[in-house]
Amino acid sequence: MNLQSLDEDPNSGDVHALVDRVSIEVNPGGKRTTPRDPLVEQALTAFELPLSEEDLEELVRMVLDECKAAHLGR
Repeated sequence: MNLQSLDEDPNSGDVHALVDRVSIEVNPGGKRTTPRDPLVEQALTAFELPLSEEDLEELVRMVLDECKAAHLGR
C-alpha cells in the first residue's frame, strides 16, 4: 500500500505525487505481476488521508480481494 501515489496529469503528461491519496499493489509471493512502470503498478484508489474507520475497513477488503484474485491467477 502506498501513501504517496503517483498520478499522470492528463493534460500535460507530468507525473505528480499525490500525498493524500492511497494506492495498492499486490505482488503474490513477492513476484511482480505488473510492469515496472510505477504509474501502471499502482492501483490508485478513491481513498484520501486521513482514513475513517469505514474507509480503512473498505481498503482492507479491497486489498484482500486483490490478493485473492492474484492467487487465483485472475
